[in-house]
Amino acid sequence: MSLETLATKTILERLENLERQNRRLKQATAVSLLVLSSLVLMAQTATHRSLEANAFVLVDQNGNHSAELSMRGGVPGLTIFGTGKGNIWLAAGEAGPFLSLEGVEGGLAKGLATLGVTKTGPSLSLGGWFSKGSVSLAVNKAGPSLSLLLEGTDGGLGEMSSLDANGLLVEDSQGFRSVLGVTKTVRTTTGEQRKSSAAALTMFGKDNKVIWSAP
Repeated sequence: MSLETLATKTILERLENLERQNRRLKQATAVSLLVLSSLVLMAQTATHRSLEANAFVLVDQNGNHSAELSMRGGVPGLTIFGTGKGNIWLAAGEAGPFLSLEGVEGGLAKGLATLGVTKTGPSLSLGGWFSKGSVSLAVNKAGPSLSLLLEGTDGGLGEMSSLDANGLLVEDSQGFRSVLGVTKTVRTTTGEQRKSSAAALTMFGKDNKVIWSAP
């Protein structure tokens, strides 16, 4: 074999090796681009992925409902179920967010404590045994206030008492009320406005007219 033929053969072998390496490089590049494109597509799909349901229920090892994320009365919230003695409800309604502690026994409500924040300010409400009455503590622009409400014998509104920065108000189910403290009234004959002192006691009839006041 001449030197020229040997050189030609060597060059052809090298060209063939280069072509094989080039093909492998192209194949590796194509696979890399395919994997990268798949990852980008999966990331975009995961970003826009959503899961819709009427409720999400968390159960324990025995299959009992421990918590539930659902709508209650049109309000989205999280309910945490107790051991049959009470529940916790965390929700956010149109008026604002609130947290309720619900006492339950035998399927009946024993009491309710609700802490919430509305546009007017924060408030704390306590419901009595089987909802026979309630106590509310609130803070708004006018200042803090404390209200006590008793359910009437017919199931309607009963006596109500409230204490705020102006004084103490007591009202019965018939509409009569007494105010110990600052009261603003208007004389129907002259239209004169009058503001009493904190030491005044004013009584109103069902028609919202003053029936007695002192001093």
